[in-house]
Amino acid sequence: MKKRILLVDDNEDMLMLCSRELIKAGYDVATACNAKKGLEIFERQKNEIAAVVLDVLLPDMDGRRLSGKIRELDESMLIVLYSNYRNTDMLAKWGVPKDTPYVIKGNEQELIDIIRNAQQKKK
Repeated sequence: MKKRILLVDDNEDMLMLCSRELIKAGYDVATACNAKKGLEIFERQKNEIAAVVLDVLLPDMDGRRLSGKIRELDESMLIVLYSNYRNTDMLAKWGVPKDTPYVIKGNEQELIDIIRNAQQKKK
């Protein structure tokens, strides 16, 4: 079973916090501080990546657009949107599919549960 998670967030504190929790849960974590780096890492490591966790708002590209680019490379990749925004109405306005998991930052256990559940379903 793949154990690498790609985490893309422009907030270094959140990258460290979320990475630490994912590592405690047994995952290997690759991080990127912007969409461009995240896409580069995904292109190089997509065969080892179990899931991609994306901040909704990044300085160089929003998470919705980045998730679309990742889906072009691997349509079955688990993508979880991760943000401080509690109002999910903007996701619907952006055309994000309703089944896209969305986790509010600070709820890392929920994030881990989503990833584990998705991996169990793939078995």
